[in-house]
Amino acid sequence: MLPTYASIGILAPILLAVLRFVQGIAVGGEWGGAVLIAAEHAGPKRVFYAAFAQQGSPAGSILATGVFALVTLMPEDAFLSYGWRIPFLASAVLVVVGLVIRLRVEESPEFVRMREQREVAKLPVAEVFRTAWPLVLLGIGASGVGIASAYFTNTFILSWATTDLGIAKSTMLNVLLIVSVTQFVTQPIGAVLGQRMGAARYMLLAFTALIVCTPVTFLLVGTGSPVWATIGLAVSVVFSGSSYAALAGFLAEAFPARVRYTGISLAYQLCGALIGGTTPMIAQGLLGATGTIWAVVGQYLVVILLTMACVTGLQRRSARRTPVEV
Repeated sequence: MLPTYASIGILAPILLAVLRFVQGIAVGGEWGGAVLIAAEHAGPKRVFYAAFAQQGSPAGSILATGVFALVTLMPEDAFLSYGWRIPFLASAVLVVVGLVIRLRVEESPEFVRMREQREVAKLPVAEVFRTAWPLVLLGIGASGVGIASAYFTNTFILSWATTDLGIAKSTMLNVLLIVSVTQFVTQPIGAVLGQRMGAARYMLLAFTALIVCTPVTFLLVGTGSPVWATIGLAVSVVFSGSSYAALAGFLAEAFPARVRYTGISLAYQLCGALIGGTTPMIAQGLLGATGTIWAVVGQYLVVILLTMACVTGLQRRSARRTPVEV
């Protein structure tokens, strides 16, 4: 709904950046709250129930990709004029639904207990950086694959496939729609196995499988065949998606209750900015500089290895925490 640069000049991109900043703050609070409401009401099954907050990611991709696939069927002039705005304006319905749900949800028993005992941190951000900054740093790394994989698929691979491989954009959007549905259906596997095996153990197992299938995925997408691209990305998303499902409960268990909300939100959102947001930019730079997709494969493998190291480190630190700190 913003006026264009032709209408108001430099104020147009400034307003866009300000609103994006506000949106980022909102997402930072929304994700952490959703995870903790699910996890702290679940008791010992927090890994399982926290994972369902993660279903919002593939569900959002399904809705966004599906709606954009429809509006791209419009005449090009109409799409460029107003059609591209329709999915964004329609998302206002989801904001209303989310607000209604939020207003009806009670605080978790853990938070109520802390509030009654006056243990709620007055300046949680300051306390997190004072007492739990190593957990935040490890949490950023532990979230790497879960966040970077979405940027790889929905941004870099979409650009690579349509620009370099010659796959039509409408066709590639359909491919990504199928992949998102696959993630939505298979992601709960991580909720079940993460609860049974332990979130960290399952995530490390899924990352190991992802290391093996990543080169195959890029080879299949590189054929330029929509069918093989769908198969390659679908196999990859089974492992990245199921590990992403276990991530929410894993982070919730890693931070003490007193700073848990702020801690997991900072870790997750800083990962989105530092690792997720830069992933497609670095990948495109590597592809342009080397002329080979294998440099990008190497980049993704580095992200996986970094994530595995941080998951292991965060698991060990949280295991050493005393019962009072929990």
